[in-house]
Amino acid sequence: MIDPVTTGFAVVNTILAFAGIFMTFYRQYWFKEGLLVKTLKRGSVAATLLFLHYLLDALGYIGFLAVLDLVSKIFEFGFTIALGYLTFAFIRDWQNFGKA
Repeated sequence: MIDPVTTGFAVVNTILAFAGIFMTFYRQYWFKEGLLVKTLKRGSVAATLLFLHYLLDALGYIGFLAVLDLVSKIFEFGFTIALGYLTFAFIRDWQNFGKA
């Protein structure tokens, strides 16, 4: 039996994560160059991993696709690593900002 509340949250999370991907790619085009574009390029990897995680969860809750729990955990771990790298690189970029 499909739980409508859990399925609703999964679908909304998937839509919001897709909007996050769209915003990161669109803002790369918008800003063209600089520190923010470097951060957005790194952030697009994290946003894509988060979207895939939510998409597979939503497909699993709907019953369209049977997804192993391990796959979900791998995407969560990948997102965490990507977010850590994004933070580390952003701090490193700011430390080197203005040094040429």
